Amino acid sequence: MRHARPKYAISDKRIQLALEYISQNIMEPISLENLSKESCLSRDHFIKLFKQELGCTPGQFIIDQKLKKARLMLAAENISIKEIAYSLGYDDYSYFIRLFRKHTSMTPHHYRNSFNK
Repeated sequence: MRHARPKYAISDKRIQLALEYISQNIMEPISLENLSKESCLSRDHFIKLFKQELGCTPGQFIIDQKLKKARLMLAAENISIKEIAYSLGYDDYSYFIRLFRKHTSMTPHHYRNSFNK
């Protein structure tokens, strides 16, 4: 624990505010407009600053965080994949499956089954 460090070393407080907003609202649709407002920055400046701080766009980061949550839910909870998709703010269930497969190389169903062996 002495050597533990935060996953992201954020130097800009405005980006830190955005990360907190994402964390607190991960189960909702999150727009760039809301994030830039939370950070008191214009949309374009927010995107540029976010990418400088984290090395990825806000959209990529949000998808990554939502898919991490989805993997946890698939492994630990016994709710349908469709309910997981909707609870994470994805209105299009098939889009969620395609996105999950693109980022994990497996479908949500196969991911869940990998824990039941």
